[in-house]
Amino acid sequence: MILLDTTYILQLYGIDIKIPGFESGFEEILSSSEKPGISSISVLEAKGKLTKFFNTKEGLKRYKSGFIAITESLRFKIFDFVDREIDKNSTKIFLYGHRDIFDCIIAATALKHADLLVTEDIPLKKIMNKLFPDFKVLEWSEFAGEY
Repeated sequence: MILLDTTYILQLYGIDIKIPGFESGFEEILSSSEKPGISSISVLEAKGKLTKFFNTKEGLKRYKSGFIAITESLRFKIFDFVDREIDKNSTKIFLYGHRDIFDCIIAATALKHADLLVTEDIPLKKIMNKLFPDFKVLEWSEFAGEY
């Protein structure tokens, strides 16, 4: 199973994702028989981004639309982040130097529930490769080329 970082679900909230080949590849993933995973904290992170980048009313309107698309479409496997193992590994990633706690939790969720994390976060990828060398972390372009 793959776990997607928050970046990739922002399109469902009306935010363009400027990654070559993303749109067609994302649709292909969503139509496959194996649902991609996301951390439930990605939904919260998306809400924070939306209310920060747009005025509050517009951000909340976009959030509601994306929230429905994610939770009611049944196209994602959503993993709860309230878990001892996820907490332990997210703390380990944070203490190693990655200071975005949302990213730490998403990566730790991937460690527990997935075979692969897809992220555009290069510093996170480097830390994950050092701390968990047997776990695969790819950027979208690498993922699209391999799968």
